[in-house]
Amino acid sequence: MSVGVIAGLPSSEIVVDVLARSPNADLRWVCSDGRRGHSGVGGRRGILHTTRCSDVLADEQVDAVMIVAPVEDRSSLAAAALDADKHVYVNGLLAQQAADAEELLRTARQRGRVLAGGGVHRFDTGVTKLSELLRSGEMGDVLYLECERRFCAGEEDLLWGCLAEEVEVVLTVLADEPTSVSAQSESYVDPAAPDLLDVRLTFATGILALIRVSGLDARTGTRQAVVGSRATAVFDHSPPMLTLYPKPDSGEAAVVCPRLAAGDPLRDSCEAFLTSVRALAAVEPGNAVAVLEVLEHIQTSLKRGRTIELSQPARELRVVGLPVARSRA
Repeated sequence: MSVGVIAGLPSSEIVVDVLARSPNADLRWVCSDGRRGHSGVGGRRGILHTTRCSDVLADEQVDAVMIVAPVEDRSSLAAAALDADKHVYVNGLLAQQAADAEELLRTARQRGRVLAGGGVHRFDTGVTKLSELLRSGEMGDVLYLECERRFCAGEEDLLWGCLAEEVEVVLTVLADEPTSVSAQSESYVDPAAPDLLDVRLTFATGILALIRVSGLDARTGTRQAVVGSRATAVFDHSPPMLTLYPKPDSGEAAVVCPRLAAGDPLRDSCEAFLTSVRALAAVEPGNAVAVLEVLEHIQTSLKRGRTIELSQPARELRVVGLPVARSRA
């Protein structure tokens, strides 16, 4: 399968390397603005380099396009690639607005093209294991989640980068969408850009998700913790480790570190996309639109300085991890 990469972020190098090593992809094009290199990859035999996206999209030999670009450019690039009848992989959010993401998904369905987007964390074996623990009932009644991301320096601002990824983890683990959103921010370096974001998501089940992302804390790290009535599960990303702490009255005495299957989330997400293209099978959009909707509500909360209550369709309330559904008072 012939693939072209539209590279607009430093992490493009990683995607290019993954595709260059993949047995399922023939990396044909790398398109970059010339400021971030790719000389080593673009100079490889059989790989073409350009600074014009149109060169990649006009090439009839290219089956799929991988977009690794700033969030403000992704929607237009993905739309152009779909118009050129290419299958499209977007690394990160599909767009900056939920309506634009929905339009891209609609176009992909109409054209019979595969469109994949969102963060790579849903392919993380630790996040998958967290979801399994919740649904097994082993943790008892799930009370709340804590997500922390420190020293989010680099490619994008906190909201569209690190925070978006943590929101996606929460929605993936809980398989649910919030009924209220509250957010606060602090700016220490640039008044126009927050360096610290605190977000509180409340779900109809009574479960609470607390997310903190910081661009200044030098203690680099990412972790998610799920607190249940019988145990607490903590997933640290570097190095990948999942730890299950039983409550003293749970009857379990030992702290357990469940084994995590080896994997590379970025590589696995790329391979899943390539497999879907080969099978001409639609990629499950997952939380692509829901994450953007939550981010839009977070922006509104920050602007208005208050909690945003969301309208949800009537449905049976359930508590993840409990065999008997019930709601909390």
